[in-house]
Amino acid sequence: MCAATALTMVAISSVSALHASDDPVTSGKTEYIQPKSYDVSNSYKSYTAAAQLMDGAAVVYKPTYTAGLKRTSKVKVVSRDLEVTSGKIVGGETYVGAGYGTKARGFTVHEKPVGTNWYSSPEEDLFFCAGIEMCNPEWWRDFPTLDPEWGKVGNVKFTVGEPDTTGEQSTVIARVYAKCGVKSSTSQAQEAADLRCEKSDVANGGLVSYTLKKSGSESKNRAEDDKAKTGTNVVVEAKGINFDELTNVASSMQPVPPPTIDNSVGLFQLLVPITHRSTCREGIDSGTLANARQIAKANGLRVEIVSIDGIPQTVTADWRTDRVRFTVVGGRVVDCSYG
Repeated sequence: MCAATALTMVAISSVSALHASDDPVTSGKTEYIQPKSYDVSNSYKSYTAAAQLMDGAAVVYKPTYTAGLKRTSKVKVVSRDLEVTSGKIVGGETYVGAGYGTKARGFTVHEKPVGTNWYSSPEEDLFFCAGIEMCNPEWWRDFPTLDPEWGKVGNVKFTVGEPDTTGEQSTVIARVYAKCGVKSSTSQAQEAADLRCEKSDVANGGLVSYTLKKSGSESKNRAEDDKAKTGTNVVVEAKGINFDELTNVASSMQPVPPPTIDNSVGLFQLLVPITHRSTCREGIDSGTLANARQIAKANGLRVEIVSIDGIPQTVTADWRTDRVRFTVVGGRVVDCSYG
């Protein structure tokens, strides 16, 4: 998917941020970011916007089989305190998700890059974060020990993604759970092995969890290299659909490419990828320009200096997705932009 209009360069500036309802990829609006605000918490109309934000962090997937259910929510994208080292995510909180159908019959897709925690807040009513201590990088290892309602149905093996030639196909062992226990606030947490559910129980509440790791040939593209190192954790949570429908949704996930950038006609990306946001934040916090340069280099990004102590520097007019631009005052980076 290509952007439809010529656009100005994305910059970190004092212009107000877009409202959560705006989708720059489809609306043709440029995203501006408040100074020192490098986190993401927004909702978009398309998975393409989510893929654009996650570019360089992880592959974003969307289901191609939906059991006849339409997507009924925007795609939520969250990134908090992301840490990137040598082009690989090593910490932070992230989330990509969207809902389909209704509460009675529907499902929600949850995704995050490997190496990060699930994002959680009082406003986020995700089943694995709602009043229980399941928001950790290995929560599915313990699931459902912290909620006695859930029991394991079994494992399912399937192949997800496009053909091997794309390098984005994975054969996974997915864990399937269902609600077949009794909910009680006084119940003791039980081991997953203590409760076994049947396939028929999935209709009462079902869940599939697995990890997608990109495998394939080396890529010369920085963002593709990053994604090859990272992988994506996927959870599909459902109610009112049966076992076959749930596992078919989970196995139908396909990678969503970010929009194509065509410099020849001035079509630029509109959203700043979270890896670049992290590099900007770490660069500003690093203390010196030399440290900021090292951070950018480690993350696979070029550096261009916009100004030093208020004196404009010579910069190029081209658009690069592998570059950050620093504003320097007193030997320290005080501002950062993308492109």
